Amino acid sequence: GDVRPDIYLAQIGNRGLYGYCTTDAAQVPAHGSTWAYCVLDNDYARTEFPTHTPIENMHVTAAHEYFHAVQFGYDVGEDPWFMEATATWVEDEVYDRVNDNVAYLRQGPIGRPATPLDSRRGGYYYGAWIYFRHVTERFRRSQAGLPVIVRRMWRLADAGSAGAPNLYSMAAVQHALAENGSSVKKQVLTMAAANLHPRRWYDEGRRYPAAEVRRTFTLTRAAPRKTLGFEQDHLTSASYRFEPAALMTADDWRLRLSLDLAPEQQASQALARVMLRSGRARTVMLELSPAGDYEGSVLFSAAQVRAVELTVVNGSTRYRCSVGTGWSCRGRPLDQDVAQSVVVKAARG
Repeated sequence: GDVRPDIYLAQIGNRGLYGYCTTDAAQVPAHGSTWAYCVLDNDYARTEFPTHTPIENMHVTAAHEYFHAVQFGYDVGEDPWFMEATATWVEDEVYDRVNDNVAYLRQGPIGRPATPLDSRRGGYYYGAWIYFRHVTERFRRSQAGLPVIVRRMWRLADAGSAGAPNLYSMAAVQHALAENGSSVKKQVLTMAAANLHPRRWYDEGRRYPAAEVRRTFTLTRAAPRKTLGFEQDHLTSASYRFEPAALMTADDWRLRLSLDLAPEQQASQALARVMLRSGRARTVMLELSPAGDYEGSVLFSAAQVRAVELTVVNGSTRYRCSVGTGWSCRGRPLDQDVAQSVVVKAARG
């Protein structure tokens, strides 16, 4: 009966529910703020939830669901991928030792890199929390224990306050990253490359499964060249691994890269990561021309290099909004099935 949120305990575990937050407001805006109440299971019995202890399950559920209540204060009608991915992300921020959200990683960009980041199909958005983990490990400024950049994203998505920005999800994410000198496409690219070796690139990466490359090729003196053609939807990635043949040990062996990607307007991005036998890695951001082209080379001597991993993304955030889809802004992505072409060749000199 006062301004504090109402939290109810009920036997909902027998229905497969950990918890939920909703509203009983008489009028709920399509976009805007409203109040919420939350319901949590009353005991998290091991017979219903065998993974983790009852207290651990209560902790991460409370963090996740209460974050939905917070989101309702900004925009109850915000895009589902943004709501669920950030609510799943906050579980690990508030209760770092439980790590329940690791179970969702194979549903998201780690397990399905060819699915767009803002997908709502098949529970993908629960695994998409890794994008926000990747971002907050790079922009670490925090307040009250939480990275401020995610709060900034939600403030940019605010539709409930007078004069609020009212940006849709992906626009809010893009704006917050731009304020920090980055972009959605750059973070999708570096996340996709990091996901191949999470133990190396994430604070808790030892707990994460590793993403798989699409194909691995061994380049030899007799067959030094490989041509790849593929299509990419918006906010997806593709990674390939190239290994030098054992006899290619001279120091002057190089892997020449020729990329013909979609133009700058369609937000193609690429990087090459040279995995050295020493255990170190060298990352080369491939600076594309406005037309999406790149010519260059990286070290490829078998004496020094185990492999070169090439990651390409379609980082487009262009939509025609409000057409009733499940993507950001209920919009139609403008850059689907984008044709990408890569030629690699092992050569000396």
